[in-house]
Amino acid sequence: MSRKALIGHVPRNPGPQILREWAQKSLHGSFQSLSMLGGGFFEIFFAEEEGRTHALARQHYINQTEVCFTPWRSNFNPRAGTDPNSRLAHPAWAQIHGLPTLLRTPQILAEIVNQFAEVIWIDTENQYREKAAGPRVRIMVKDINSLPSKVSIPNLHDGNQTEYYLEYNGLPTQCNRCRSTTHQVRNCPIPKPAKEHKQARLTKAHNPDHYRPKLDTTPTTSTPAFGPH
Repeated sequence: MSRKALIGHVPRNPGPQILREWAQKSLHGSFQSLSMLGGGFFEIFFAEEEGRTHALARQHYINQTEVCFTPWRSNFNPRAGTDPNSRLAHPAWAQIHGLPTLLRTPQILAEIVNQFAEVIWIDTENQYREKAAGPRVRIMVKDINSLPSKVSIPNLHDGNQTEYYLEYNGLPTQCNRCRSTTHQVRNCPIPKPAKEHKQARLTKAHNPDHYRPKLDTTPTTSTPAFGPH
């Protein structure tokens, strides 16, 4: 069952009926059923594994509120509080900046990113941001403090290591205003900017909700040579 099921969470719970209607319209056609667990959490089931992958690989919203999905777990307890053993993985995006075109294949990207996170899906759509920063990799994150800020990859011509910076999007407890990961925007200590300044700030920001870990506090991941070892 776990291969076709997910645990979902929505901060502002609209109720089971609205959630089911939303799932039927917005998720994969193999959606079967949904049951509430409490605290905004719910279980969702698909007839095909493709439905599960589709839900994990994309960002979802209901009434402008993000709906997050994470792999199903039989012992999940929505009332477990801050118990680290009950912490759920959270989907996010990772990008490797400046990666040579020859290394932007799904196979190589998965080999690199799987060293520090579980790869769910690789978005290779040829859009502007992907052209500039490289394909996005959908990952599951359980502890954002363990994410590296850069990765070392061997050069194809001489095998020497080259460092590339990593950028993440969609991390949990991330503030859109100051980009801290210790609180969300509703608890941000920085005052909300005046309305006339807000639009200018959002327009100027290329991606206001991105986060890159501090370079002096996060490890570097080293990637071995590609192919058979």
